[in-house]
Amino acid sequence: MITAGKLFMGNFVLSSDYYAANTTGFMNRAVSNDRAGRYFDILGLGMQARWQQEGWYASVGFADAKAEDEFDFDSLSDGKLVWTGEFGVATGWGDQRSELALMVASFDQTDEFREEDSVSLAFQHEYGTSAEHALYGRYTWRNGGKVRPGNNAKNELPTKQGGFFGWRWNRAFSQANQQIAVAGFYGEMNETQRIAGFDRHQYGAETYWRIDWTAWASLTFDIQLMKNLEDDWEAIPGLRLKFTWVF
Repeated sequence: MITAGKLFMGNFVLSSDYYAANTTGFMNRAVSNDRAGRYFDILGLGMQARWQQEGWYASVGFADAKAEDEFDFDSLSDGKLVWTGEFGVATGWGDQRSELALMVASFDQTDEFREEDSVSLAFQHEYGTSAEHALYGRYTWRNGGKVRPGNNAKNELPTKQGGFFGWRWNRAFSQANQQIAVAGFYGEMNETQRIAGFDRHQYGAETYWRIDWTAWASLTFDIQLMKNLEDDWEAIPGLRLKFTWVF
């Protein structure tokens, strides 16, 4: 499968039904995004190629790492790109299924950031009757990506490595329209954050309960627990009501 055009990299690498969708799942970007890997937020012209087999897959791709316009052909031609490569394996027996993926990303130097390389490891394991439960997680290590002189250091990703581990009950209380999930996340803050006073690691957790009332309406109760700048635990409740209409 080959895809070309304006690509949002978060849709093409380390994809999973259990995270990376903040409108239906976790709201904290440590889980729904990747706070240690800038690859996730890239939205630029590029191409992705994927070779899918029954028990494994491999993909490679690139995209414009500094696109500013809707179709920024001039930016694409200057060679400031992000390159990605991913390899994943899947195995299963009966209702049990496990997947493991390794992804590398490499950035050329851009006007704002220095070169950056990252490695991400992700997994998910479904178990129980008809995959009633699932375990999943991801961890990213990053090297480089610091802001170049003359730019705002706060634009650098806040963590230089981090990830999460979670569990989901896919049919909560034996109801096909309900989900309950929880995840704990961790991040090691970069040098800029430490100088600014966030001189420790970041810890937190999030849980949500989603009820799909109909095929076009869902309600999600959510709460996040995080350590704030004063090193105290802070609770952030959330409530989402989502309507979907397909024409």
